[in-house]
Amino acid sequence: MGLSKSFFRTLALSAAAVFFTASATAQITAAQIEQFKQLPRAQQEALAAQYGVDLSQLSGQGNSASVTPSPSLQQLTPMRQVNGQQDSNAMQNATDMPKMASDEMLEDDKTGTPYSEQQKPRNLRQSLKQFGYDLFAGSPSTFAPTSDAPVPVDYVVGPGDSIRVQLYGKENVQQELTVDRNGQIFFPNIGPLMVSGLTFTELKQNLSSVVEQQMIGNQINVTMGSLRSIRVFVLGEAFQPGAYTISSLSTATHAVLAAGGVKKIGSLRNIEIKRSGKVVAKLDLYDLLLRGDTSGDVTLQPGDVVFIPTVQRTVGIGGEVLRPAIYEVKNEKTADDIVRLAGGFLPTAFPAASRLERIDNNGAKILKDIDLTQASGKNAALWQGDIIEVYSVLDQIDNIVKLTGHVHRPGGFGWREGMRISDVLPDIRELLPNPDLNYGIIRRESFPTREIEVLAFNPGMAITQPNSAANLALQARDTLYLFGSNDDREQVLTSLIAELRDQARFLQPPKVVSLRGFTRFSGDFPLTAGMTLGNLLQAGFDLDQFADKNYALLARFNSETVKTSVQVVSLANPNSLAIPLQALDKLYVFSMTEPREPVIENLVARLLQQADKSTPQLVVNIEGDVRFPGRYPLTRDMSAADLIEVAGGFRESSYAVSAELTRRSTDGSSNFTTNHQILELTNAASTALNPLDTLQIKRIPEWRDSNTVKLVGEVRFPGTYTVKRGERLADVINRAGGFTSIAQPEATVFSRASIRANEQRQLEALRLGLQQQLAAEAVTSAGGTTSVADAEALSTKLNETQAVGRLVIDMNAALAGNNGQNIELEDGDEIFIPQLRNAISIIGEVHSPSSHVFTAGLSVQDYLTRAGGFKQRADKDAVYVIKADGSVMNKHNSWFAINRNRLEPGDTIVVPLNTEYKDGLTIWATATQIIYNSAVAIAAIATL
Repeated sequence: MGLSKSFFRTLALSAAAVFFTASATAQITAAQIEQFKQLPRAQQEALAAQYGVDLSQLSGQGNSASVTPSPSLQQLTPMRQVNGQQDSNAMQNATDMPKMASDEMLEDDKTGTPYSEQQKPRNLRQSLKQFGYDLFAGSPSTFAPTSDAPVPVDYVVGPGDSIRVQLYGKENVQQELTVDRNGQIFFPNIGPLMVSGLTFTELKQNLSSVVEQQMIGNQINVTMGSLRSIRVFVLGEAFQPGAYTISSLSTATHAVLAAGGVKKIGSLRNIEIKRSGKVVAKLDLYDLLLRGDTSGDVTLQPGDVVFIPTVQRTVGIGGEVLRPAIYEVKNEKTADDIVRLAGGFLPTAFPAASRLERIDNNGAKILKDIDLTQASGKNAALWQGDIIEVYSVLDQIDNIVKLTGHVHRPGGFGWREGMRISDVLPDIRELLPNPDLNYGIIRRESFPTREIEVLAFNPGMAITQPNSAANLALQARDTLYLFGSNDDREQVLTSLIAELRDQARFLQPPKVVSLRGFTRFSGDFPLTAGMTLGNLLQAGFDLDQFADKNYALLARFNSETVKTSVQVVSLANPNSLAIPLQALDKLYVFSMTEPREPVIENLVARLLQQADKSTPQLVVNIEGDVRFPGRYPLTRDMSAADLIEVAGGFRESSYAVSAELTRRSTDGSSNFTTNHQILELTNAASTALNPLDTLQIKRIPEWRDSNTVKLVGEVRFPGTYTVKRGERLADVINRAGGFTSIAQPEATVFSRASIRANEQRQLEALRLGLQQQLAAEAVTSAGGTTSVADAEALSTKLNETQAVGRLVIDMNAALAGNNGQNIELEDGDEIFIPQLRNAISIIGEVHSPSSHVFTAGLSVQDYLTRAGGFKQRADKDAVYVIKADGSVMNKHNSWFAINRNRLEPGDTIVVPLNTEYKDGLTIWATATQIIYNSAVAIAAIATL
């Protein structure tokens, strides 16, 4: 039921008359000030005095555009705090409504599941609001002048009113006459007339009669001009009790609004209007709010008192009603009366399932079920503080079949008796592309317990052969799950698996089975009625193409003993595929090409965890030369041959004659022994394994995998050569046909993987050390800006340097049979034979690092001179020569002292930096030497 338009219009007029009492965020505009000026001077002064407003400031607002902005109504009148702590506390004390217990785990009528899973329990006493008080939550932001308000015919004229008369006929005169203190007006050419106490209708009649009698030939039109102000009192539980000057047109409702409304402890239904000490009327605001009835809203007279008493009886109603709230009751005594106050039920209400919360005479809270569809429930008597909650109809739909998963149109279908799968899926085209036509499931609720069970069906047969047994009959509330051949099924089944786990009980494990390992889709699946091992593989959309069909493990959990047992199954054996499954069974499928230990890691951990004095650790180990060594479950009657098969069988290099079996044994109390024994593999099939046995499979003696070396450069047949154990450098050179005519054997670069890895570690250590010293230099600034910049450049070069792993050899000596140089080859060795390089290179701290044609007889100093000589920062005493074979000669070497004038083609002269210029960077010399040596080797290789 809505409020009438006339009611809102009346409220607007009242707000206009008492605009100073309103709260708003808008500023008073210049137009509104002009309207205020049209009020009688006496009313302007009265309003300004009441609210502490400077009338001269308001009067001057229209005179200048640069004046201070006018105060807002919010500044003139305090804002009403609707949900203030004062009112809420007072209401709590006045109505004595204690809170509902929120920690009780009540069962939800809709779903039968705890509130903690469905919804949090509602506390109606906290959530319900008092009805009607939000009427005073805001205040009008604008006001209209009283001159615009129509005057009712029963308006009583009094001192201060302005009466506008217009004579027409013989004379055309317009006058505005003010009623004086004696209640008279002075009518020109007639004299004083008594008008006070007359209604507006009586006033018009009297003036018309006087004019007709005393001013013959004239007629009169009478209207009201500016109306007088009256002073009334608003007392009791008003928000701001006190005396208010309001328009003479104002009613009791207007006065309440002028006082800011009613506190939450005040009554909305028993507001008294007192005149001369007597109650002349009572106002029930519910008539206005619920029915739009303003008949009880009387017009006030000067000196009237509007008294708001405290609220007495309250009753709350919540849930599925139109206006859930706490209501003040007056003549309402039954539950049906409160429902009518709340506007009736919502369409989703289920009144038969309603509850009444009450505080009895002993102060205890009690809960009563009431049926609001029956007379007994409707006529239930209500007490102070009662709360009624009306519940909704159940959200579930009973006569429905749902379709979900890999379909075009998932959703619900109306169930009917005799309905089958083909009625929901009449055609294959109802499925999305690439469906799984061999596996679908039905979620079914068993009544009356609504326990969930799952059935499997063949979608392809159900659709194409509707008369077959595959076209199962459906029941109400069934849900059909369809799957795609390329879609992960775990996401679709997550909620169903969770439901099955939730309904598990003691000694009744959840009806869930698992598939682990190398199948198309692994994960948890519902245990369907009559499910076998083969059906579980169908649920996983069959095996991976590399799956081992001859060996799989089925783990079974015993809920009584809380132990897990393991058995071997063959996925190629029809008898194994026909094994019926039990709840919590897990099937482990292995690959022919991938390690198996990660698949059963959790299973092995479970077997170890459950071990005790009565149950040994049912685990065995196989190590050595088998395809998949590791730890495996010990199954029933498992032999050594079975364990070898479980580990993927022998490798090509396996020693198939005998193995070592390590057996651990204990007497169960204080002794433990470990024994090693040789197991002839011909007896492996008859050798039973014990818990924690370890089988060591050996490798054939002298077995080596294919070792290769890479031969590049100036040999007749370069390439990659397979070498046998003990083969030497000269052997592979001879196999490659020897050197070409332009080869320079002395400059051979021999790179070995192990040396390269070691050099790489040294490079990393040098990089780290250089960075640390560089950071120290940057912090202390001891080396200066130039030193730090040089170090940063060196660090960059070091980061770009790659380890070569060069082993210095004398190729000619190796070919001559010197075993010290003719080394044995290792897997991954790389041999680079460069062509003759008839040049000498000079690098380092010279003015022009360069290469020069080799000239016999020239000394180191001669070549340094050709390179421009030393730089200022060169270390002249540390000059060294990197020979073509990679060896280094310096002044501390006897060769350098004797043969410094005997350079050879391919040699490189290195002039290092004097480390004294680097101050604290002691790592500089080592780093630069490595960079130079690596650069020389890489330069030689790069020519190939």
